[in-house]
Amino acid sequence: MITISKIHRKDTVCALWNEHKYKIFHYVDTTGCSECQLKFYEWGLLQKQIDSLKADVSIIFVVFAKHYTPIEISQRLNKFDNPIFYDVSGDIGKENNFSFNPEYKTFLLDSLNRVIGIGNPVTNKRIWDLYKSQICPSCQPTHP
Repeated sequence: MITISKIHRKDTVCALWNEHKYKIFHYVDTTGCSECQLKFYEWGLLQKQIDSLKADVSIIFVVFAKHYTPIEISQRLNKFDNPIFYDVSGDIGKENNFSFNPEYKTFLLDSLNRVIGIGNPVTNKRIWDLYKSQICPSCQPTHP
């Protein structure tokens, strides 16, 4: 169960994230290199692209870690202003039996929270183009 959500180390309430037409759900298990998996700077750039499209999309960033202070510091240093939901007991990961491959821990969800896309748009340009075609049908892919 997610028990805490924070922005820059401050508790925050995120009641409206579920009211968006689309959601990008990103789950991070920081048992390896936290900075390698978090990519806050890149996610911030993606958020700016979403905003420029005027797409009705929220990013749901869920993190399981033993220690959250390094994550909070990285969030602040990378100026990532989205809330981070803490999966403090790892229940989200256990219940969903996520793959070990980080590419399969990011999902595009529709308004009913059904999965309509799988893959990380931050690390894979083609995935971002596929997501964009869903959230902004008039947007064209940026590569052949």
